Amino acid sequence: MVKKWLLFLGLVSMLFSATPEQVERYLLLSGSEDQLIQFEQMVDGMGQMFASQGGSDVPLMQDSQMLPIRFREYIQRNLSEDEMDEVLANYGHDVLRKLVSAQVLMEEPDTIQAYRQFLDRITNDPLPTNRTETVKAIVTKLYDEKMLVSFFNQMFLPMVKQMNHIGGKKMTNKQIDALGKQFVKRMRKSNYNALLFMTRDFTDDELQELDTLAGNSATRHETRAVFGAVVYAMEEAMHNMADRFAEMLKKRRHPTVAPRTEGNRTVSTKER
Repeated sequence: MVKKWLLFLGLVSMLFSATPEQVERYLLLSGSEDQLIQFEQMVDGMGQMFASQGGSDVPLMQDSQMLPIRFREYIQRNLSEDEMDEVLANYGHDVLRKLVSAQVLMEEPDTIQAYRQFLDRITNDPLPTNRTETVKAIVTKLYDEKMLVSFFNQMFLPMVKQMNHIGGKKMTNKQIDALGKQFVKRMRKSNYNALLFMTRDFTDDELQELDTLAGNSATRHETRAVFGAVVYAMEEAMHNMADRFAEMLKKRRHPTVAPRTEGNRTVSTKER
């Protein structure tokens, strides 16, 4: 009986999940295709950074090629066809397509330089309050605090706990909690600054329209699925990287010393 129910649930999931064609169209319209490439490069960079801290030339992140596959898989499984249709319809709005174009350009060297200059400029010459408040409202809708806390707990907590487990200076629960709050604050701030920059040429009406879209059901479906997809794509890779990093540090603290030979006999480390 249990097997029949499992089969039934599996068939229901297949019938109502988004189609592969919908997922590919979503990745194209949302700019996620380019972001997945950057995502993979960022994760590889993290692996190399941790490896160099551990005194190794071998990258700790060896699973990055699976990230785009797992991301697609989660999106397809966790959005229904109807929900994906809603999400795709959202991208029919000119203002959202304009934002996607601005997002794609954010990694260009010229844009990065312009972004820094923009942040310097608005420090001394703030933007009108109505624009900053609207952008703040959009960021609050897109980056829900509970979602960000959950993201931190699933993504970064395993690495922190692994570091605590292998010794050295341990972080208390209070310190970990403070780290999580700091992560949420930084994420909100960085996304607020980025959105201010990307919408700098938007009219006030376009900004208001973007605020409306940020609060609709399609955007809620998309945000929920994307956060979940990033966690699903990264979780196993981060756990593996934490394990490799811990093993590397253990070897550094307790290096294996090869036995030497004196005459015809081998001298162990205990005899030295």
